Amino acid sequence: MRVLIVLAVTVALTACATAPPASPPAALLDTARRELAAGQPRAALVLLEELLARAGADADAEALREEAMHCRAVCLARAGDHGAALAAFETFVEAYPLSPRSVETEVFELGVALIEGAGSGFLGIPRALGLRVSGPEVLRFLIRINPRGEHASDARRILAQDAFDRRDFELARLEYEALIEDHPGSIWQGLAEFRIALCRLRHSRGAAYDRKLLEDALKGFRDYEQRHPGGDHADRARRHAQEIGDLLAEKNYRIADFYLADKRVDASVFYHRLTLQEYPETDWARRSAESLAQIARGYPDTAAARAARTSLEQIGR
Repeated sequence: MRVLIVLAVTVALTACATAPPASPPAALLDTARRELAAGQPRAALVLLEELLARAGADADAEALREEAMHCRAVCLARAGDHGAALAAFETFVEAYPLSPRSVETEVFELGVALIEGAGSGFLGIPRALGLRVSGPEVLRFLIRINPRGEHASDARRILAQDAFDRRDFELARLEYEALIEDHPGSIWQGLAEFRIALCRLRHSRGAAYDRKLLEDALKGFRDYEQRHPGGDHADRARRHAQEIGDLLAEKNYRIADFYLADKRVDASVFYHRLTLQEYPETDWARRSAESLAQIARGYPDTAAARAARTSLEQIGR
């Protein structure tokens, strides 16, 4: 028995003496970098977790910790642990707000990949189980850490497009307005102006319900035409302006018709004149002119008739 104990102790001491020493933190970080570059983010994560657990408190160790935390966040994103990746990026920015190691490109790419519904096809970022996070959440974090950074205007434009595609036109309009306010020189300026008007049009439910939205949309389309006469969306802006003008002119005409049937001739003249003044290019303006002529003939000695004749003279009738 004593011989066996001696042998066991001898074997254990030999094993301890011959076991390879633990890799220094710098070597762990270097190996983790290589694993990540080789497309093995989970293998890199194992090394980084060991490094972060062992790193000391001196200046050299702090530099290693900073790079390891940055690399860990990137590894989580590449491994598909999107929620954990966002949390890791947030932790890194909070711990090292002045770090030269920017997270903006990695965060932007992650947000875009999630919004586009990428599996393993976009930037090599697969899906994984775990804490879920949405693309808009990621891009809003990007904007929060640097509202006027390199990718901020693109992030805002993508957020607006995403809301528009989901038919959340009010949120899309707010995103486009923020894009114009925060990035006045952006290449997306014209697009944002057009889309703000389009969001108001899409958000409305017709002249009978959301007249103010339609009026604001009409102004937006006309302003876009004036500022960007050769813009990518000029033809559509013109068509939408005509469409809205017809809707609003018809509404005025119907109100005027109602008042005339109710023998409130002054009110009828008011709305017909409004149609002529604000929507002269519409067919409803032509019909309003005909109605004013009928009022002038039918009520010859009234203030309403005089107002009707004045309106017709102003348009050469």
